[in-house]
This record gives sequence, C-alpha cells and structure tokens, in this order.
Amino acid sequence: MSMNFDAVRATPGVAVFTADDIPGVNDCGPLIHDDSVLAQGIVQYVGQPMFIVVATSHDTARLAARRVMIEFEDLVPILTL
Repeated sequence: MSMNFDAVRATPGVAVFTADDIPGVNDCGPLIHDDSVLAQGIVQYVGQPMFIVVATSHDTARLAARRVMIEFEDLVPILTL
C-alpha cells in the first residue's frame, strides 16, 4: 500500500497523520493487542482507517481527505476464522 498526501497537505488549514506518526504502539486491542488504530502496510478489512485528517473545519477536512492518492494490491480474502 502506498499513500501520497501532497494534495492533502497543500490544502490550507489541514494536517494529516498516518500510523508512522503515532508514538508508541499502533494498537487499540483491549485484550489481544492485535487491532491497529491505523492501517500500516496492509489494509485488513473494508473501512479500516488508514490516516487522520485534522482541519480548521469539517468541510475542509472532508475536501482534503478526498485528495489523497492511494495505491494498493487486491489480496485474496480470508473468509474463515
């Protein structure tokens, strides 16, 4: 997975954060500690957060978030436990 945030960062009043910006462990699993806060290297499920956009307004954040360029390889889904 690769993400290009140049257009996002060019938006006035916007900051963007990825898993690399999280100090410490990128994990929010309460017991097993296997649930990433943000995807890092691989997206594990549909809807998994990949980055955070902080902006001066809600509309600006939504606009900036749509400007990210993401490339990733489709993987074979795992459909069993």
